[in-house]
Amino acid sequence: QDIPVVLLLNNSSELQYLPARALDEKTIDRAFVWNGNSTVFVALIKLLEDRLNVDADTDTGDVRVIIVVEDSIRFYSLYLPVLYSEIMRQTQRLIHEGGNDYHSLLQMRSRPKILLASNYEEALADYSRYRDHLLGLITDIKFPREGVISDTAGFDLVRPIRKEAPTLPIMLQSSSESNRMEAERMNGFFVNKNNR
Repeated sequence: QDIPVVLLLNNSSELQYLPARALDEKTIDRAFVWNGNSTVFVALIKLLEDRLNVDADTDTGDVRVIIVVEDSIRFYSLYLPVLYSEIMRQTQRLIHEGGNDYHSLLQMRSRPKILLASNYEEALADYSRYRDHLLGLITDIKFPREGVISDTAGFDLVRPIRKEAPTLPIMLQSSSESNRMEAERMNGFFVNKNNR
């Protein structure tokens, strides 16, 4: 029961055959769609490692945390590899040349941890636990809340967080351009998920 189980799908069309309860009942921990890009393997391993190590790393090493709230398997399968690649690139820039291997390894371990939440309750629990270590929040706007898809779950999540942390970098994502104005009103960055 302690071993993480990941389901890897060959393409997005296979998502229709995945029973919703498979993820809800924790039969599998995560599902990813692999479209031939090998960076998805790095992302899924790092994601699992981050979830396992985040408590120890934040408590003893004051490591920063980025919370990503996304329920679309297809979207986070594309998005997380890009995010991890960028974080690794930025972390490597901070490592000074000439340092020994052990020091470089420690600096790589101190990179920000990414926590993926798929619903409102998970996101709120992650925020409550890691608020003092939060580097930023990236959230979809439409995702499950209390087991039902909510069109405003992202806004509902950001409102109380923004009151506690007015300067926290927050990026809101949506397929609907109509959400831009409200996202910007909340002092958040808005990204249209349909833009490439």
